[in-house]
Amino acid sequence: APTKHTTAPRHTNGETLYLASYRTEDSAKAGWKVMLTRAAPLKGLQPTFKEVDLGAKGRYVRLYATGASAEAQSRICSALGKTSPDCGARY
Repeated sequence: APTKHTTAPRHTNGETLYLASYRTEDSAKAGWKVMLTRAAPLKGLQPTFKEVDLGAKGRYVRLYATGASAEAQSRICSALGKTSPDCGARY
């Protein structure tokens, strides 16, 4: 089952960066693997999964990278480009 959080998870050695939303945790895990190949600054960070219920839209699993500094977040989102158009959103 997905790791559940009431707010975006925080990491003591940096911030949490929203990357994308998926319909299942397996899809989110696969998305993390793809993103690792496209954004070198993600290496060494930890993925975090948050299940959310969006009512009529259904349930989704949000993917976050934990431990990213503000500078790293900017580099990650730039590197991901169209792979993660909502990278950095505040969910």
